[in-house]
Amino acid sequence: MGDKATPSTKTDEEDKNDASEDESQDSGSNSSRDSDSENDSGSSRSGSTVSTFSGSGSEQEDLRDYKRGGYHPLKPKDFLNNRYLIIRKLGWGHFSTVWMAFDQVDQDFKALKVVRSATTYTETARDEIELLQHAAKADPNDPCKERIVHMYESFELDGPFGHHVVLVMEITGPSLFSVGRRAGSNGLKLSTSRNITKRVLEGLAYLHDKAKMIHTDLKPENIALAIGIKEKTEMAKEALKFSNENLPMPKSMVSAFHFSKENLENLNPKAALLTPSPKGDASAAAAAESFSSVLDASQSPTAATTSTSSDSAPDPAKDYDCDPLIKIVDMGNACWTYKKFTNDIQTREYRAFEILMGAEFSANVDVWSLGCIAFELATGDYLFNPRHGEDYATDEDHIAQMIERLGSPSRKLATRGKYCHKFFNRRGQFKCFDPADLYSQSIEKLLIEEYKWKKEEAKIFGQFIESCLIYDPALRPSAATLLNHPFFSGGLREDYIDLEALAKYKEKDKKKAGNENEAGDRNTEEGKKAKELSEDKAVLSPSSKETQQAASSHAELHPEASSRDTAKLPLAAQTLPDLQSLSIAKPQGASMQNTASLNQLDNVKEKAEEPRRTASFVG
Repeated sequence: MGDKATPSTKTDEEDKNDASEDESQDSGSNSSRDSDSENDSGSSRSGSTVSTFSGSGSEQEDLRDYKRGGYHPLKPKDFLNNRYLIIRKLGWGHFSTVWMAFDQVDQDFKALKVVRSATTYTETARDEIELLQHAAKADPNDPCKERIVHMYESFELDGPFGHHVVLVMEITGPSLFSVGRRAGSNGLKLSTSRNITKRVLEGLAYLHDKAKMIHTDLKPENIALAIGIKEKTEMAKEALKFSNENLPMPKSMVSAFHFSKENLENLNPKAALLTPSPKGDASAAAAAESFSSVLDASQSPTAATTSTSSDSAPDPAKDYDCDPLIKIVDMGNACWTYKKFTNDIQTREYRAFEILMGAEFSANVDVWSLGCIAFELATGDYLFNPRHGEDYATDEDHIAQMIERLGSPSRKLATRGKYCHKFFNRRGQFKCFDPADLYSQSIEKLLIEEYKWKKEEAKIFGQFIESCLIYDPALRPSAATLLNHPFFSGGLREDYIDLEALAKYKEKDKKKAGNENEAGDRNTEEGKKAKELSEDKAVLSPSSKETQQAASSHAELHPEASSRDTAKLPLAAQTLPDLQSLSIAKPQGASMQNTASLNQLDNVKEKAEEPRRTASFVG
């Protein structure tokens, strides 16, 4: 597999240049791994998985991307590679559109990821194909390979806007993010979180030890539930009912090209080049007949009888001790354990210490991400949720939050890496914030004090998370080793959370936030006058101003802690705004400016903050 370009850190102007390049050449963007439109990942993403229900913030891809180097204009009833009958669109990303198709040969439903035709995208797709093929063949007899999304085959096709690579993947169900969002403010049941975490570890152990690969972008969105023929058939029926009732399909199920065909014809004369559905083709007709037969069989009394048990299948979002099958998806950013392509990897909230430091990383970088994911599943909150302030950068806040949870790294680790000088002095001391502004609270203590967990569960779970988050990658346990952690043996109580105490804590936090807002409103005018006087007299130096602001905010907002908080953005904040009651306001602290490329990527992500998450994923 050839060398890959470094992920993009493009400015808006560079994006415009890329767009003009796409118009004249199949050049794509400057990066072989451009970010999906729905992702605010620090790492660029190939878009190998997108939302089944178009949860990218928009139901449609950009109509303007149907051009030379862009998307292929597919539509339902198209017939590809002499075997795949297109049924509906499942989703889209910057890299590709994904379609549900009926495979006439296997008599099953598949997901077709049709990659944009720009050369950069097609080269990246071929790299991903090689990775997926290798992962499948590494050890065919190991059942843990089923934890990795499966690619059946790939082929290429020519269209009006260029030459496209198509990956034929298995269809997967909702992502863990979607499951966690449905679970609500307290997260999944701990036993269910434990089961899912174990399944992910099994997949990572297979990737790391058998396939010699590192995922590099593990997060809840990239872990999906497996689904069976019953669920896939229901998805197909949903699309078919519009045809049966002679109704237009919703725009989430069709391409932007066809949904806005009249507008497109005015903009692009090549619209007429689209090949119509081969209604008279014998193979396409046979595929349509097979598809109808499968749907008819699913409605038979026998099928209804055999599917009764699955109708009441456990729900991982709600049920206790649920053990669903999972799939690790989106291998587009993966690399080899023995050959890395870039250090600009991982989505912000799951990014390891060594990546922030610009140091070498190993397969255990995925283990760090898993620790953050396990906490998020069990609590509904990010473990690390850094933000930038007026005088501190996101990376600085990120490392500060790590120190608050895990303690300080050793001098050896603090002085190692391309960016170490931005955060630590030569003695290995953190220099971005005053130590007095850091609120030290172990994960076990956090679970007991803020989530009202009982001590036994908080201790064993906290120990597991801290094992995943050991600063030194050489000392961090492997995925295979962690499968033997005590967390995965022994029983877990169903009543491990003191729900009454948690409710009181949330109510108290809400009242406190309300009082602070009311006090802020009353003091607005006084604050303006004080600021004007301060500016006129200029009696405070910049450093003393920062000190005074930090001390005052500390006293007013969180007297028992520090002037920096460990604020948590709930996993379900987009749909459950009441969860914001768990957040604590962050006063500003002194810092140095960080201009690392990872922060540039995060500035791009924050610009598109609203639709970061996706509802469910396709392999």
